[in-house]
Amino acid sequence: MKRILLCLVLVCTYSITHGQQEEIDSIKRVVATQSQLDQVKSLNELAWYYRNFDIDSAFYFANMALNIGIEQHSQAAISQSYNSLANNYEAIGNLDSALLLFQKVLDIKISLNDTLGLAGAQNNIGLVYDEKSNYPESLDHYFKSLRLYESIDGQEFNTAMVLGNIGIVYKKQKDFDKSFEYYESALKFYKLAGSEFGETVTNGNIGNLLIQLKRFKESIEYSELALNGYRNMGYSRYEPYMLANIGIAFDSLNQTSKAKEYYNLALSGHKDHDNQFEITNVTLLLSKNYGKSGQHTKALELAQQALKSSVSLDALDFQLKATYELAENNFALGNVKLGSAFLSKYDSLKDVLYEEQKSKQIVEVEVKYQTEKKEQKIALQAAELEAKDLELQRNTILLTALILILIMTIISIVLWRKREVEKQHAVAQEQKIRLREAQMTAVVESQEKERKRFAADLHDGMGQLIAALQVNIQSLKTTNDAEKQDGLYENSRSLLKDIHTEIRNIAFNLMPQTLVKEGLISAIEELVIKINRAGKVKVQFSHLDAPQLNEVAQISIYRIIQEFISNILKHGDANKIVIDITGHDNELVLSIEDDGSGFDKRKLENGEGNGWRNINTRLSLINAHCEINSIPNKKGNSILIDLPISNLISNLTNT
Repeated sequence: MKRILLCLVLVCTYSITHGQQEEIDSIKRVVATQSQLDQVKSLNELAWYYRNFDIDSAFYFANMALNIGIEQHSQAAISQSYNSLANNYEAIGNLDSALLLFQKVLDIKISLNDTLGLAGAQNNIGLVYDEKSNYPESLDHYFKSLRLYESIDGQEFNTAMVLGNIGIVYKKQKDFDKSFEYYESALKFYKLAGSEFGETVTNGNIGNLLIQLKRFKESIEYSELALNGYRNMGYSRYEPYMLANIGIAFDSLNQTSKAKEYYNLALSGHKDHDNQFEITNVTLLLSKNYGKSGQHTKALELAQQALKSSVSLDALDFQLKATYELAENNFALGNVKLGSAFLSKYDSLKDVLYEEQKSKQIVEVEVKYQTEKKEQKIALQAAELEAKDLELQRNTILLTALILILIMTIISIVLWRKREVEKQHAVAQEQKIRLREAQMTAVVESQEKERKRFAADLHDGMGQLIAALQVNIQSLKTTNDAEKQDGLYENSRSLLKDIHTEIRNIAFNLMPQTLVKEGLISAIEELVIKINRAGKVKVQFSHLDAPQLNEVAQISIYRIIQEFISNILKHGDANKIVIDITGHDNELVLSIEDDGSGFDKRKLENGEGNGWRNINTRLSLINAHCEINSIPNKKGNSILIDLPISNLISNLTNT
């Protein structure tokens, strides 16, 4: 089931990223001409698109929308922006903040009597409780959402979505019959809504669920429907999941040859997309299949492969399965000593896995205890507050008299101060609008520049390689010369390898995976290696006591370093760059030094380019201070950035 749910998430992500640039460009073209309340909707749409690949920009647009909603005193606009911010927090795993904001959205929707918005808020809260593994609360909100959607005409798609969510929760609780019932209902509504995507994913979920219910023939039927759906929509990455499900069903029906055929197709598909986790999983299924059909030598070979990859993936459950297959097949081949050794290793791994699960259960029990204790404390505080309220009511009459006297005194002061405050507010508001416009312009122009560069990379690099590959494929169709066909085949493989390299380079430029997976320090080290490999300039990087910052701070610092290095490479005539990051108790200090030509700081700060404005936007986002030391016509420059980290540590904040 986890694989099918992952499939759903990845398909959604692919769909967004594939078509998002056109949508983003369209929104940016109209946002400057819209009224402020219309801008709220557009800014929140931008935040939704950016949340999957640039979370700091997503927060920036959502907060900008919230500020406009507050200024306009629009509860509808505020609720839209709270919803957008909650989605961002959910995307980075900060579920408590997401839940708090979704609850605020719910309260506003109730006050506005917005039934459709209320249904969406209930569903979102259910999703967060689901992620927190609080299934009773999750189901409670899902059912409230379902009842609301069912009461509104034309909500077949949303009804299907909530029914599917309920089915997922029941499956997590091992209530497979209930889960199947809600999946089937979801499928019916997706068909009414005409959603091919919803039908496809739900068919896949049902196919997987039917394996748990041991209804293998039906499982094959649903999985084949999902397989054909993914093919029709062009989602080749997700076809192997369905192929593997069909293989499991055939294996369970003792049709081992048929199962083997589907396993091999699934394995080939996952290899095409370099999905190491699923490659390991299907390899284990194949090993078990070969052992079941008496081909123990081949089963051993596959189990060894799976064990090796599961160790590199640090997947203990896969290691356990691979070790068991090694033991079973060695025993079957008469290798008793080796089989016993693997069986002993299997028992050890099982104990380790058991201890991990036991520790997790202990932590869950402790969390539940602390939650109940906190709830009791809140109830006690509520009782105390009620008693204090009664006491306050008795003193209200006396306080009212005193307040009236104070009000008469204050009114004269307020009238005198009002004009001054209004003047200050007008000046501050004008400055705020100018700053917001400048930041918006910088972000839009930067994204437009990045889009053009990305398009050029695709056209100049990928376009030529794909065109060459098409020529090879066409030539293969028209020639019968075996030697020439072999040459064309090898050339095509080389072109595919070049295309893969080009894609990896473009992906690195958009968002380095090292930054996402391993953090800021590893990403800077990787950037330094790439620059040094080019040989144009020598870069040194050192760090000391650097804290683990939240994702927004890490991305901002990385982009700031990229921008400064880019400026040095373009204009500085430098041979050496030294980057240093040092962490202190309450701050992080970043320094960048080079031996290039000096420059006039005022020209940089007052220039019309986007570089300095982008840097300033990033600095403002994380409340950092930048000091540049450079003298025109003299060698050597230094940049010192001081970043307060009290609100940016990843495990202490809600950012």
